[in-house]
This record gives sequence, C-alpha cells and structure tokens, in this order.
Amino acid sequence: MINLSYNISLNLKESLKEIESLRLLILLSNIPPKVELKIRWEAMVTRVFCSLKLAGNSLAKSQMETILANPPKKIEPEQKEVLRYKNSLEFISQNWLVSPQIVTIKTLVTLHDLYRPGKLRSSETALKDSLNYLQVNPEHPVVQSAIGLAQVTALSPFTNSNGIAARLLAYLLLYKYGYDFRRMLVFEKDWQKEPEVFRENLQRAIKNDNLTLFLEYFSQSVVNQLKELLHLLRTDPWQGKKPTTSTSELWNLNDRQKAILSYLEQPGVNITNRKVQKLSKVSQITASRDLTKLVKLGLVFSHGKGRSVYYTKV
Repeated sequence: MINLSYNISLNLKESLKEIESLRLLILLSNIPPKVELKIRWEAMVTRVFCSLKLAGNSLAKSQMETILANPPKKIEPEQKEVLRYKNSLEFISQNWLVSPQIVTIKTLVTLHDLYRPGKLRSSETALKDSLNYLQVNPEHPVVQSAIGLAQVTALSPFTNSNGIAARLLAYLLLYKYGYDFRRMLVFEKDWQKEPEVFRENLQRAIKNDNLTLFLEYFSQSVVNQLKELLHLLRTDPWQGKKPTTSTSELWNLNDRQKAILSYLEQPGVNITNRKVQKLSKVSQITASRDLTKLVKLGLVFSHGKGRSVYYTKV
C-alpha cells in the first residue's frame, strides 16, 4: 500500500462544512423536471469531456456531445472513448449509488475495463490494502474520494488509463455514500481548465507522501462546482439560448416515453421492448427508439444483451 499521510486542516474543515451546506441546498432545490434533465445532460457531457481531455483526447466538447446524442455507425478510436467512458459512469450510477457493497479489486478492474481493457501490473496485495484502507473508518466522502484518486494514481496499477481509473474510482466513492449531488457534480471542471495545476498538486502530494494540500485543492474544486451548480438550479441556464441541433429534441419526451417512465415507477418492475410494444401499440423499431432515448438521457438503464435485454428506472 502507498503510505500517503494527511491532516484534516482548518481549510479542509471549512471546505467540507461549505460542501455540506451546498449539498443541502441542492437537494432541496425545487426545479422543473425538464430543467433538471437538461442540467444532468450537460453535467454528463462535461464530465466526459473534462476527464477525457485530461487523458489526452483531442475531440471538442461539441463533438463529444454529438457522439453521445447520436452515436455514429462508423466509429473512430477517440469517439469510442467517449461512449465507453459514459458507460463507465452509468455503471457507477446503476450499481453504486448509496450502495453497501465493498469496493474490491474486481470493482476497480471492471471500471477500468469498461473504458479500456488492460492488465494489472502492480501487486494485487498493495491495491487490495489501499482499497481496504479507504473503507475502514472512512473519512468524509469527499476526502475519501480524493484519497482514492491519489492512491490509484500513485500505484498506477494498470498497463494503461490509470488516470481514468483514478477519476472513476473517485466518482464511485462519492456515489457510494450518496454524494452524487443529483448526478450533477463535475469535480474535474476546474482541473481541465488548468491541467498543469491539477497534475502539479497531485504529483507533489504523492512525492511528499502527504495529501493534505491535495485534499484542500480537491475539496475546493468541489465547492466551486457546487456553487456553480446551485446558481444553475436557481436560474434558467438556457434562457435566451438556442440548444444545439444535436440535443435540441433530447429533452422533449413524448407521451409514450412518459408512459414508460410511469410504468417503471412501480417497485421492482422492469420493462422490455416487447412490453413497450404492447403498452403503446407501436412497432419494435418505435419501441426501440423510445427506450434508446431514455437510456441516452440516463432515465433508464439497460441490462443484458440481445433478446434478453430489459430496462429499469434510475
């Protein structure tokens, strides 16, 4: 295990206190469902863009949004990264939101491989010890998330994409303890603007075996984004702006799609393409389009493959 010490400094305590205050305000914000849907979509696109830019992807944010809204039939490697990273985030939302599960090596490998398959190159014992350390007498979820990111970065356990794996683990730990902030947080946003500052803070912490300053930096990044998010929730962020052509129709749900969501409100219920056909009296193609749109928006999850696929509500 990488031995990274830290202190809960006064600055960190103040940031965590502010995060708790902002979290409460965000959770209690009363906004129209359509506005929340738009903000969630924008957060998801921004999350994908920021993390992939830090990993060296050259696509513009507008290009990534188009790929996410309308995946091309012929797909290039950088485009595939966009869709695979989104799949990794959906795996976290689907399986780890307020979850009592223990994070294991298998969990981290699954997260990593959803984005880009690779092999473990470091000691499994060291990685296991680091993950166990995170979950024994855990700190505040934001602190835990930052520690997890730093530990995976320091260990670099995979043959590729260790930065991606570290950031995905950070999100997983936040979601695990219910700190998803209505699935709207993008903690990498400040980092993408100043990537060298982010890398310098992280590498200095690892080199000095002391995470205190990095924890302060991480928590302040969260504070900054939560303040921005709260402002969005209190205003109409799209007022006077024309949505992009690739997403202009995404947030407009038709009656069939609303009916699917209503059906899935029942506890323990799932739905299939065939069931949608019967409920709405539509063709297999139309049912597939409705379900695909709901999946794109993160309103339902798909399970299985081929004829056995079924859908559940988020």
